[in-house]
Amino acid sequence: MTPSGDAARLRLGALAFVAALVLAVRTLAPDPGMRRASLLLVALGLGYGHQLGALRFARRRSKLESLLLGVTTLTTALACALALASGAAAWVLLGLAWLGAWHVLENDVALGRASTRSRRLPPLARSPWPHVATVTASAAVVGLAVLAPGSAARGVDLGVPAWLAVWTPEEVIAVLLLYHSVTWLGRALAPSRGARSSILLMHALPLLVLAGADALAPAAFAWVASPPAYLFLSAAHAVHTCCERGFEAA
Repeated sequence: MTPSGDAARLRLGALAFVAALVLAVRTLAPDPGMRRASLLLVALGLGYGHQLGALRFARRRSKLESLLLGVTTLTTALACALALASGAAAWVLLGLAWLGAWHVLENDVALGRASTRSRRLPPLARSPWPHVATVTASAAVVGLAVLAPGSAARGVDLGVPAWLAVWTPEEVIAVLLLYHSVTWLGRALAPSRGARSSILLMHALPLLVLAGADALAPAAFAWVASPPAYLFLSAAHAVHTCCERGFEAA
């Protein structure tokens, strides 16, 4: 199958899975709080597995490179935490959400050019125009997430059931990140790429850990499943994978 055909199949499969999951959650969990928690549990569990997979299959680094990467990440996390405790918190969250959305959309476009024999994506486009398009689209997605609560009444007026019309910004972003994780999971599990058992384990463990923490250690679950914490890690993941790919040759 051609790269574009493979990407189209992945997209359709991921969209179908995410749509079925969202409808199931909204049908079985009518309480808004339970609905939000259930969706975040699945989305963040698979998302953490996706991030672990990116680290597991990244290029090998020297101990010094790994140390510098760790120190840089911790320093950035501290700066982000301080910013979240300030008056700029809303703008920081919007920026993190925008970077996460951009990563999803850019990867989705790049899938159409990716080899069907490898998990890796091609280098980032050197031309600015593809990035202008994805940057604009990701800003629109974040804007849609921000406006989602206010549009619920309009949706109900148009005949959309209340259980389907009401969305929080977190749920909109969670659905986008869930689509990204499911797309990559499907790509990684393709028969030609091997190592399927370890990939499944990497995605199953975070789900089990989050589910266990939710039941046994609610305080720990609230911290690990905190949207700001996950958005920061998603942004760090986006930067990391961009560095791994580099830019295409001139």
